[in-house]
Amino acid sequence: MARVVTIEAPRQVVIEDEPDRALDPGDVRVETVYSGVSAGTELTAFRGSNPYVHKRWDPERRLFVEGEATFAYPLRGWGYEESGHVIEVGEAVLDAWPQLRPGARVFGAWGHRERVVLSARDLAAKVLRDDLPAIAGIFYTARFSAGAADAGEPILLYSVAAIFIGGASLSGGSGTVIGTVIGSLIIAVIQFGLVFIGVPPYWQFVAVGTVIIIAVLIDQFRDRLGSASQGDAA
Repeated sequence: MARVVTIEAPRQVVIEDEPDRALDPGDVRVETVYSGVSAGTELTAFRGSNPYVHKRWDPERRLFVEGEATFAYPLRGWGYEESGHVIEVGEAVLDAWPQLRPGARVFGAWGHRERVVLSARDLAAKVLRDDLPAIAGIFYTARFSAGAADAGEPILLYSVAAIFIGGASLSGGSGTVIGTVIGSLIIAVIQFGLVFIGVPPYWQFVAVGTVIIIAVLIDQFRDRLGSASQGDAA
């Protein structure tokens, strides 16, 4: 049995047991190491103010509308993002996806649960390399001649912004390497441009935030245009 976090009702959280599912040949079993609580979706679900539990989500109009709620309490296993390590693999996994060996570190969104069974095909692109933190630390120390535990915190906004500015949709999906590179270049141009004209550094965050808002508006407009086109075609 594995444990899972359940929101039974507003402001009522319990930890329950759930059975471990058997592995299919193309599945892997992951044990959760870290699980982050979203200050938006999950916190509002805990408080009882989440629109998903009061209204119906219309995927075509991308709006909450009146009607039967999309979700109802108890909410079992809500949560994103998670990270963990592979503890068991199906018989066909290592031949097709050798990176998913037992002990491999992975990330994804499978809710606040102790263990989970996932498709190896879907998880294969979400393996965390063990050497990346060490490589990043070497480059940081070489540049600044010192180390810092929170070295990456100032660039968190820029890292996320580059993906969305590069074309990734906030409604779901994956970013592309080319799009992320373009997003990074746009941010770099904004940063160096502001420094060149003498704008204080803290206004850089405002500028990047403004670009993110514009990217979100464009993404929403694109989704609405696509939905309207499908409606006209029907």
